[in-house]
Amino acid sequence: MGRLEALAQRVHALERVDDGSVFRRKARVLQSLWRIEQGFPCGVHRGRKLGSRLPMPWARETLANFLTDGVREVVQAEVCDPVRSRGKVFARPRIFFDLLSSQPLAFNLCAPLSRDLELASAVFRAMTDGRCSSVTGIAFEHSPGRGDLRYTGDRSAFDVYVRFTAPAGGRGFAGIEVKYHEDLSGKPVRHRERYDAVAGEMGCFNRSALPDLRRSPLQQIWRDHLLVGAHRLVDGFADGFLIFLSPRDNEACARAIHDYAACLTSHETFTHWTLEDLVNTVRRLTDDPWIDVFHDRYLNSAKVDAHTAHLAPCGSCWEAGGGDKRRTLSTDDGHHAPIGSATATEADFLTDGSGRNFRGVVEDPLADFGAWLDFFNDAARQERMTEAEAVHNRPALAGVVAELESHPAFATYLAQDDPRNTYRGRQAVGVIVRMIMERLGWHKTGRRGSLPMAHWFTRAERYKPGGE
Repeated sequence: MGRLEALAQRVHALERVDDGSVFRRKARVLQSLWRIEQGFPCGVHRGRKLGSRLPMPWARETLANFLTDGVREVVQAEVCDPVRSRGKVFARPRIFFDLLSSQPLAFNLCAPLSRDLELASAVFRAMTDGRCSSVTGIAFEHSPGRGDLRYTGDRSAFDVYVRFTAPAGGRGFAGIEVKYHEDLSGKPVRHRERYDAVAGEMGCFNRSALPDLRRSPLQQIWRDHLLVGAHRLVDGFADGFLIFLSPRDNEACARAIHDYAACLTSHETFTHWTLEDLVNTVRRLTDDPWIDVFHDRYLNSAKVDAHTAHLAPCGSCWEAGGGDKRRTLSTDDGHHAPIGSATATEADFLTDGSGRNFRGVVEDPLADFGAWLDFFNDAARQERMTEAEAVHNRPALAGVVAELESHPAFATYLAQDDPRNTYRGRQAVGVIVRMIMERLGWHKTGRRGSLPMAHWFTRAERYKPGGE
């Protein structure tokens, strides 16, 4: 097993479907690492953990798959509102739990632009060399008419739909097909005579290539392109074109685009943008941190490389010590850090040198202290805490803090009007973390680290493997 596969196995992202594609494996690992960094719980697929998923219904309730409050507001309006979402085909519940899905990526990238049309206009002017003068609106999962025979007669829609004004003042639009981890290998839909009719009206296809366009992997691109042509002709737009957006290193998409371009006699209504080029353009035009957060989540493959560089090819190892075997992680400095499972009881807490000072928290009716202990006694959460220290160089609490702050056992207590009322409780949480980490073989470093994604907890104790 190579280093990348070992890392994938460690973060519950070693999937057979990614075999043969370094990009697809790295993308899944990158999403799993992002989830761990946020302290989000791991989802399940067919009875086993899958690091690139979030658990339901938690993912739907928190909208944790979406990067900012602004994006979540757009998702609430576009996806969760039953009136506004009527007729749109959002892949529920996948849009909520699948970190690799291109639908949430489309929202994470384009929802901020939909809320800032001045920035959107600057971005599209730059990306189209002035073809888009000003953006007037951005919609998601948009079709001019699903099933309408004036268009393509099928259920095709654009992942993102951008309305703009052309330099000469006419109306224009860009339909965007967004891909991330996908490889376009899906089964083609039934061919319709309307497809050939629209293709003939558009006049941009090599007729000898039509049989290839009717098959995978080109058919999905072709159908979106045909929808552009029909929309432009039927509704009298001065301009309109399809943008196929995908990561530069997605080999399957790159091959499909190369083959698709060879089927065209004109590229006026079709273009390919790499996700990297679009993100870099946005970064040049704004200093808002959301685009850096987006890049870190979806395109920062250097993060995966950094983790694999410190990982033994065999992955996690097992060491004997004290007559038993203990699973360990390789830390960035080459040490083996223990992980496992530990339990702390209320009696343990009240006899602990620090814990006994928090009897008032234990007895507070707003603090469900037994549930607090159950939360930290969970082996999966303990693994995320140790991974936070050993793999991500973050405080142990960072591995679970996002889930903790939204967990019913903590939420009522933390939501009190005066944060001073919760200060002692937050200190008690720190004591529980320390007790668990010590039982797992870790010890305090004497340093504290920040928790930038948390609301109630701002800093937390750092830990190191015992005996160092």
